[in-house]
Amino acid sequence: MKACWAYLLLFFSIALFAQTYTVTDLGTLPGECCSGGYGINAWGQVAGASTDAFLWSKGHGIQSLGTLANGGYSSATAINNFSQVAGYSGLANGEEHAFFWTPFKGMQDVGTLPEATNSDAYGLNDFGVVVGDSSNSDGFDHAFRWTRKNAMQDLGTLPDGNISRATSVNDLDQVVGFSTISMNEQDRTYHGFLWMENTGMQDLGTLAGDDNSYAYAINVFEHISGESVSSSSGSDQGFFWTKAKGMTGIGILPGGSYSVAEALNDLDQVVGVADCDCSTTHAILWTQKNGLFDLNDLIAGDSGWVLEEATGINVYGQITGYGIVNGEEHGFVLIPN
Repeated sequence: MKACWAYLLLFFSIALFAQTYTVTDLGTLPGECCSGGYGINAWGQVAGASTDAFLWSKGHGIQSLGTLANGGYSSATAINNFSQVAGYSGLANGEEHAFFWTPFKGMQDVGTLPEATNSDAYGLNDFGVVVGDSSNSDGFDHAFRWTRKNAMQDLGTLPDGNISRATSVNDLDQVVGFSTISMNEQDRTYHGFLWMENTGMQDLGTLAGDDNSYAYAINVFEHISGESVSSSSGSDQGFFWTKAKGMTGIGILPGGSYSVAEALNDLDQVVGVADCDCSTTHAILWTQKNGLFDLNDLIAGDSGWVLEEATGINVYGQITGYGIVNGEEHGFVLIPN
């Protein structure tokens, strides 16, 4: 029996290591040349942008979500498992506002914080909680949390900071992002944060030797991905954070100098972007067990794609992002084989 279990564990380890994917082109909205996927839910629906925000599904293809108040553009940055979408849109007066979109009510203006004129949404959970930042031209820029019931809440900053942005929220209402830790405009230092209602903002620190960090995603187990940066050396490495172990670097690709961990799922599979000994950036996948992979090595060599950046991954391991195909930048979905 022990030998059987050992064999099964070895088999699954090898299977994950050799994971390959089929690439699906998201296409573009009519008349546009480019697109990018920025969020993917458990149903494989993708939210993204092709001048206007879009929602893509396998059955209906790419569909425009429009804009707010006759704005000239919009971008969808997050999607939940109820096909609700968050993002931002230009307005006719030149301002930019965050939006919350539902299949039944369309696009709703989230508004701004009282001190601000602009807002952008970057995260959304299954309870319709939207997070992002709200700013004005005088330098005010704070992270927010928004709900339909309580409107927009200012999350403040880390101690002694004056700028913050919220990037992701999980279904436990835990928020991550980044904030300055001083008000020195000539030498701004950012640290990733974890925010909870009962504790406020917690500084996540940095990898050893670094001075800046940015948190980009959080899963239901309070595990976080992001990047840690050294302003003196210019080094930049994606990280995976847990409460028990703190920050772990995900490494870099051969010949490369940096990596960014942009998103993760509840299985702790992390995706993002890294440079390499190549002409453009490459989309990446990282797991605790098997380390860092170039996703271009896990698709068919004759696919015609260069996967430049991975921005979202769902619980089934389906990945979205964008890359180059036929000379144009298009959004993609990777489906595990």
